[in-house]
Amino acid sequence: MMMSAVHEHQEQLGARPSKKSKISSVLNIQEHQDKVALRQTELRASVQEETASVLSRRGSILGRGRMLKADHFPSCRNTQLPVQIDSAPNIRDLSDRKIYGVGQPTAEGISDVLNHVKESQVVWVNLREEPFVFINGHPYCVKDWKQPFDNIERTGITTEQVQADEETLKREILEESRRYGGKILLHGETVPEGDNSVAAMGEVYCYWEDIDMESVVCYHTLCECFQGDKNVTFHRIPVTDEHTFQEKDFDRIYSTLAHAPDDAALVFNCQMGRGRATTGMVVGTMLWQLLKHNEVYSNSVLSSPSLGTGGMQFSAVVELTQLISGVISGRECVESVDACVELCADMQNIREAVVIRREKAAKYAARGAPRKEAKELGVARHYLERYMFLVLYQAHLDESAQFSAAGASTVTFTEWMANHSNRTAIYTLIDQMTLEDFCMSRSSSYDSEASTDTSLTQD
Repeated sequence: MMMSAVHEHQEQLGARPSKKSKISSVLNIQEHQDKVALRQTELRASVQEETASVLSRRGSILGRGRMLKADHFPSCRNTQLPVQIDSAPNIRDLSDRKIYGVGQPTAEGISDVLNHVKESQVVWVNLREEPFVFINGHPYCVKDWKQPFDNIERTGITTEQVQADEETLKREILEESRRYGGKILLHGETVPEGDNSVAAMGEVYCYWEDIDMESVVCYHTLCECFQGDKNVTFHRIPVTDEHTFQEKDFDRIYSTLAHAPDDAALVFNCQMGRGRATTGMVVGTMLWQLLKHNEVYSNSVLSSPSLGTGGMQFSAVVELTQLISGVISGRECVESVDACVELCADMQNIREAVVIRREKAAKYAARGAPRKEAKELGVARHYLERYMFLVLYQAHLDESAQFSAAGASTVTFTEWMANHSNRTAIYTLIDQMTLEDFCMSRSSSYDSEASTDTSLTQD
């Protein structure tokens, strides 16, 4: 069976200390990473070998100038999370509901996560659009050799296209390995110096890995092997890293959860379990209220200072609330989204991430680094757009709940956006938005006409 072959090769290569699922201490995780790093050091490729291999690639997925970089790297893990599973980084859950987030597990790590999840029925949503495969049980992702810390963007790609590309990638890896006597060149990442933050950048290095026909496994193939372990269903909804979900992505998540058993646990994963997985958890929490008829937040959460120090809000969001007021106010939509964001903020607070990136851009500007400044501003804009689409989706859900209660038919989010009376104004706002803050007191309303006269504070 495929899983047996994967486990066999993991043991032969010494890549994992044990076949048994376990929740490890941070110390044990570090010891394991040290062993893997030592083994990879012994198989390091020379600069000449790296150049010759990467530049001679001619595949459609693993093409010239492309590399296979390990999903797991020393700084990818948030060691402050209460649960640490060495095969599945950054796993966490919401304390009062069955919603989990996690980085990309290893082949065995999928089983470890399923064993950790207490519920017998699981709906697992993988939000990665970038092509990746498991090599000897560990996930590797295709990246640009000259941009090893960025994912290759393929916005709008379908699930079927991703799976087809990963089958092609598997074939191209095996074909290349035959040219190198059963080896493939892989890339890893060292511990970053002087920075222990999650996703800090270390130094990229390359090494040779022994493989054979059974060593390379596609994600969808591996998922089929786990279908019998629990009553688990796997779904792939491709989303671009550090971008907002598209309208169709919201609809696919809704359709997936609407057909899920009432007592099923929801698991969202992306590469590191930070941005897309957190966004999936937020959407899952928003839908939990609609589908499960449970209150999502308490008054104590809504009054938390983290919802906006000094009553600050983004100017673009305030403008958005003027455009979406319907069955409930735009302000109420923002409050509902903020409550869900707070519940899912162990890895990333979606709203605060905008400010963090904006501040990084300002620091680069002060250092005279315009390219890095522009990159950070671009990410901040994507993050703000993601936050605004969550507000839009909340407005859609609230309106759908009202229509459903009245016995009227509802529409998808895609249809709702396409037919919205302020559709042009909404998309124009998103396209032309700034990262400015809107100054207001906590007692003022986003929805009051007077609020539009309040002055803006420029970054």
